Amino acid sequence: MNTLLSSHIDGLAFTFNPKCPVTEKQIILNCQNLVSANQGIIVKNGRRYALTFCIPLLSKPTFGLNSHLYVQVSSKYRSFMRIEFKGLPYTRKMWFEVSQWLSQIMPNRQYYEIISKVKLTKVHWALDLKKDIKDLSFNFSKSRKSGVFSNSSGLPETFYFGGKESALQLCIYNKKVQMPSYPHEGSVTRVEFRFKKLNHNLIDLMSIEKFPNEAKRIEFFDAAELRSLGFSYEEVDYITRYSIKPYLQRRDRVERRRVMMKLDTIKIDLLENMNWKLLWQEAAQDVQFMFRKLRATEKVIKKCEAVNKLISTD
Repeated sequence: MNTLLSSHIDGLAFTFNPKCPVTEKQIILNCQNLVSANQGIIVKNGRRYALTFCIPLLSKPTFGLNSHLYVQVSSKYRSFMRIEFKGLPYTRKMWFEVSQWLSQIMPNRQYYEIISKVKLTKVHWALDLKKDIKDLSFNFSKSRKSGVFSNSSGLPETFYFGGKESALQLCIYNKKVQMPSYPHEGSVTRVEFRFKKLNHNLIDLMSIEKFPNEAKRIEFFDAAELRSLGFSYEEVDYITRYSIKPYLQRRDRVERRRVMMKLDTIKIDLLENMNWKLLWQEAAQDVQFMFRKLRATEKVIKKCEAVNKLISTD
């Protein structure tokens, strides 16, 4: 049974360095005009940037979140401009609204040229599964660090694989605890791949193969079957509380192989052999929707400019 509820981008940020004083001045001026003219925009105190503000999105969000653009402009020590998309996932209507706001920030008629060169700095890819986190145990191959946060009752609630400063950190948690209003009646486990230290253009988001290739490293196991494999009650309790990764790390290479051979018998495929690349493309397609609209807009502008040239020459 396929347990997948949703595959979407849950965190996204990019930076831009124009390396042109004229373009930088124009962006700063556009942002100042935008802030002074729109009462809905909230100005924040930013230590590292000269101007920091939030632009609320008026379109109805997917999960009823406070969706907005977090914009930071003009820094001597960091990228000239940073924009983060808060309250994801967005609907296509919201992505179109985003494109309208960004077109007011970028210099006139340079929007698509600039937006196609911005660099990704953060991507969070989320998979929501119709499964109770208590029924699962996890492993993330090649990951050296792992951690767990427990609730007030001492039960594990959030599992981490990879450090905070790692290029990829996997976070698995009970989504219904974090968001009681989630639009699904049963249990929901969120599997979230948090990518950082990226060097990709935003416009290439959908075709980046690194994300689905790294996601394949996750393994799911049926926690209810651990006792049937000969694990003691203490071992089952340890694996349930801290996941399989730290249990394996406490054993030598030969013992790890033996344990993994046993665990393979209770491994479960929650996604029913779904193609990871297709899952990623499904998650990124709504973001790319913004660029499809932009391409169409650029074509219209170029056609208008060509017509105006013909008229002026006549």
